[in-house]
Amino acid sequence: MHLALHDNPQSQVVVTALALTIHGNELGSAVIKAIKLNEKYGDLVSFPELKNDSPKMTKGKIKQRVLQLCKDSINSLNLMASSEYVSKAMSNHPEAPSSSVVTILYSFLSYKA
Repeated sequence: MHLALHDNPQSQVVVTALALTIHGNELGSAVIKAIKLNEKYGDLVSFPELKNDSPKMTKGKIKQRVLQLCKDSINSLNLMASSEYVSKAMSNHPEAPSSSVVTILYSFLSYKA
């Protein structure tokens, strides 16, 4: 997910809603919980991959962005499963240990958000 957020930063309320959805909440209730959590703790978190535009977004917009983050994450996983992409990325870091192991469940990659 880090690559997806690096390429397309999202609001922390979007990331929170996705995490809550992954952990079994229905998307609508996850969005409501994420908004409440962001209101209480939102000022405590700051990362370049997170935007602070939550107060301006409607629940519908948050849902759209959660679904887009799912798609972006799946695209990122597809890239990481590509030996060509991994080789190119690793060539930028010659000091990193070499590995030919990338484990991704392909059943997850076939999910359509």
